[in-house]
Amino acid sequence: MPKVKLRNLTHSYVDGDVEVNVLDNLSLDIEAGSFCAVSGPSGSGKSTLLNMIGMIDRPQKGQIVISGQDVLAMSERELVRFRGRHVGFVFQAYHLVPVLTAAENVAWPLYFQGVPRRKRLSAAREILARVGLKDQANRLPRRLSGGQQQRVAIARALVTEPDIVLADEPTANLDRQTAEEIMELAAGLNRDSGTSFVMATHDPLVLNYATRHLQILQGHLFEDKKPEHVHA
Repeated sequence: MPKVKLRNLTHSYVDGDVEVNVLDNLSLDIEAGSFCAVSGPSGSGKSTLLNMIGMIDRPQKGQIVISGQDVLAMSERELVRFRGRHVGFVFQAYHLVPVLTAAENVAWPLYFQGVPRRKRLSAAREILARVGLKDQANRLPRRLSGGQQQRVAIARALVTEPDIVLADEPTANLDRQTAEEIMELAAGLNRDSGTSFVMATHDPLVLNYATRHLQILQGHLFEDKKPEHVHA
């Protein structure tokens, strides 16, 4: 069974006198352990698609099934609880809380699950060690580089052990070397833990690391079936 199943998603908005179909009867299966990149022009619907999978937005029509659950049939309270346990988010602008340490930022999602403070900080330190930030756990975001802040954001997305991590332009604010380090990290986590990743991107580097490349154009998805993916 696919980890994520989208069926006939339709979503539009009105721009002046024109109705723009961002998603037009779109269907997609994402298997467990996938590493997908979604590309397309600005405004093509990449972020909208991620928001639908992440249950931040609801489509006007269609069905979304995650881990066997029809999420659109859930109440808002059920949806928040389900999203917190099954989906991790990595935002382009990190969204770290400036007055919290790296460990406290990573532990934050566990607070909403009722995990005791000592246990959630222990889990946060463990995942920070996995992303190479063991010695930075007690630092505030302002004392971290951009690449380190992105690693904290990835750790925060992983701390709940989600089925899928959604990343919106994860390399956009990074230099090339740091971007490569982040992609090596994500690819390693995908390989070692089996967590599915879906990344919206313009970056050829991300496309190079992805094992599946989807393009979204005029509300429709097209798959780039490249015979082999190679990265240095």
